[in-house]
Amino acid sequence: VLKDKVSHDLLSLLANESGVQRQNIDVVSGLLRYQLINISEFDRLLEKWLDPRHRDAYSTVNAPALDFAVVLLQRMCLRQRVLSAANWTHTMEVLEREVSKGRQFQHGMSLQEAQLVEAVAKLLEELQTLEAPAPGKTKQTVPALMAARLEEEARARAAGGDIADTAATRDAMVKIFEEWSNMYNAAPDSLQNRGRAGSQVLIQHIASRGFMQSDQSKELFFRVCCEHAVQRAHADGPAASGSGAEDETRQGSNGEEGQPEPTSAPSMHFAATDAFTKLVVLLMKYATDKVQMLTRAFAAITKELTRDCELKGVQFNQRPYFRILLNLLMDVSAPDSHFETVNFQLLSAFCNTFHTCNPLRVPNFAFAWLELISNRMFMPKLLMVKNQRGWLMFQRLLVQLLHFLEPYLRRVQLNESTRLLYKGTVRTLLVLLHDFPEFLCDYHFSFCDIMPIPCVQIRNLILSAFPRNMKLPDPFMPNLKVDLLPEIKVAPRILASYTTTLLQQHLKHDVDTFMRTREKRLLETIKDKLRLPKKDSLLLDTKYNVPLLNALLLYVGVHLPQHGKTLPGQGGVQQNNPSLDIFMYLAHNLDYEGRYLFLGAIANHLRYPNTHTHYFSCMLLYLFADTTDEVVREQITRVLLERLIVHRPHPWGLLITFIELIKNRRFDFWHHSFVKCAPEVKCAP
Repeated sequence: VLKDKVSHDLLSLLANESGVQRQNIDVVSGLLRYQLINISEFDRLLEKWLDPRHRDAYSTVNAPALDFAVVLLQRMCLRQRVLSAANWTHTMEVLEREVSKGRQFQHGMSLQEAQLVEAVAKLLEELQTLEAPAPGKTKQTVPALMAARLEEEARARAAGGDIADTAATRDAMVKIFEEWSNMYNAAPDSLQNRGRAGSQVLIQHIASRGFMQSDQSKELFFRVCCEHAVQRAHADGPAASGSGAEDETRQGSNGEEGQPEPTSAPSMHFAATDAFTKLVVLLMKYATDKVQMLTRAFAAITKELTRDCELKGVQFNQRPYFRILLNLLMDVSAPDSHFETVNFQLLSAFCNTFHTCNPLRVPNFAFAWLELISNRMFMPKLLMVKNQRGWLMFQRLLVQLLHFLEPYLRRVQLNESTRLLYKGTVRTLLVLLHDFPEFLCDYHFSFCDIMPIPCVQIRNLILSAFPRNMKLPDPFMPNLKVDLLPEIKVAPRILASYTTTLLQQHLKHDVDTFMRTREKRLLETIKDKLRLPKKDSLLLDTKYNVPLLNALLLYVGVHLPQHGKTLPGQGGVQQNNPSLDIFMYLAHNLDYEGRYLFLGAIANHLRYPNTHTHYFSCMLLYLFADTTDEVVREQITRVLLERLIVHRPHPWGLLITFIELIKNRRFDFWHHSFVKCAPEVKCAP
């Protein structure tokens, strides 16, 4: 009974999640593998996720759900083989329909959609090949399949020669490491110049003990060495004090030598940690799979880091682990013929490691983590990878940093530590604004989803980014004709799945239905779905689902086709348009908090010259002119002014919108009562 209840609760949790949260391959495959959820019930749930009606308005197939289904079935049925095609009857029917429909309408598909349909077709063929049992054998049940697979894995581990984690094994590993450490620290330069012979002797010694036979053996070896090196860093510190070798700091992200630690910090000596990193690099150079060797080392380091942090709590010292990761970053990034061919894969390994030990998981490592991800040997190299393959990886790291800071920024509770971390974040964003503005342009939407209301400076900084090949017109230039600028007709690229966010509570379906029918009752439904449950509202200090509201405004204002006659003086807003009905309804029927968030979400699109900036600027000005509610006008002014009274930079679209508002006589701005109540308004640009 308890198992059934747990299974039902887990399935309900998956059904109620949306987007990336529910389409987590590792979580779902783990639940299925260990029979924590009912397979037939999940099959029916996946069938609903694959419903073509949930696709984007401009897509032929439901790409995110199809991709998830393909990867899941490949893992469960082809690689792990704990399930068979017979367990996915409903899903298989949907996939077969999608392949049939995709091949019928392939000329109307994008290249990515066509490739996805072919991947589905290939998967179905492979599953059919595996489905038929060998002669004389019957099909196994799901529990039997899982048991057989687990038995097979156990045999594979035994055949791989895994080393048992015993005291004798650890002593042997420590002894080898001490020999290497003494050799390296005695004369590191001469050791390096000895060439291949001396290195091979050490590698053969390690291999002869079986420490490199399998992934588990490698990880155990690296973990024991890492643990011993960190202990040595603590223990050798007082003894080495005054020798000039303690607390050396390698170059940081600003390219300058690091400053010495405060005198109150415990003394440390990093000879053992430096020897450990050199050992990892040496083993990588002579390994067949260099990336796999580094990955095993990273797995050991992060596990040891996490364990150490949990055991020591506030007494945890992040410096030894920072030293280890920084040394590896410097050594692997240095020009070396051994690593040139796998440079991107090595950067990906670093990225995955930083993801594993991000501040949300290991808060005590936050300062070292920020220094590492912003380092000149990591951030620029990752963002300059060909075809922007590293952008999504770095965006994930930056999102984790903003998520960690969000509670402190939301409550404006910055002690000395969080204030220092905030300054480091601002400096990292300034580097991105100067060197990689296109990165901030493309991902601004996902960043703005996280930032709380009081975080004006970081928001302005992100929204001020514009492509390097663009020269911004002077917003203070008299008689500037924004609608005649050639850039204003170009749509910006937004790398965010905002349409997926709208699938929460079937909001996208309600919006699409209203666009077709103009049924007024749907407006109230849309407004109500923007509110959070009471429990979440108390936790987040807001009554509204801000990411859902942001996604709604972008979808309604830009994603949907515009119809109707353009309003005079408002080139981006069109009359008799259902989009305009939604905007006007929300502006006049949301409460004070909801309207403030609504207007803030509009202001998030006032950036460099593009179609989105033009449309939302016109929409904001139209709301100001059309409304008869003085409170709405006052809130529009407040949203704009809050973003203008802080230090530069200010987004270009924000400036041209406010200048138009205060200078165009049509808006009669200076004669409104709320302007006279606050003398600071007259000081605005």
